[in-house]
Amino acid sequence: MFFVTLSKIHIKLIGLRGLIGQFEASTAHITLDRLHMIKAPTLVIIVTEDKLVPLHSSEVIANRIPNAKLVKVEGGSHSIFIEIRGRFNKEVLDFLRGS
Repeated sequence: MFFVTLSKIHIKLIGLRGLIGQFEASTAHITLDRLHMIKAPTLVIIVTEDKLVPLHSSEVIANRIPNAKLVKVEGGSHSIFIEIRGRFNKEVLDFLRGS
C-alpha cells in the first residue's frame, strides 16, 4: 500500500515518463567498477526500512568509494528527505560542516 502511495507522489512530481526513465537508468547504468575513482568527500545515507533500495546496495557503494561516510537511519521507507527530513538535514549539514 505504501509503495502505491509513494508511486503516485513520484508520478505527480516527475511524471510517469520520468519515473520510467529513472527506473531504466538505475537498472542499466552500472558504475560500480568506477566508484573507487571518486575523490570528493561522499555521504551515503540510507533508511533501514527502504522499500526500493536494499540496505546492502548502499553498503556496497559506500565501501567502494574511498573514505565515504555511510549513515544508516532507522525507519523510513525511501524518501528520507521527506519522511524524516529533520534527521536527514542534520546528517547532511553535519557532513558538510565536517562533524
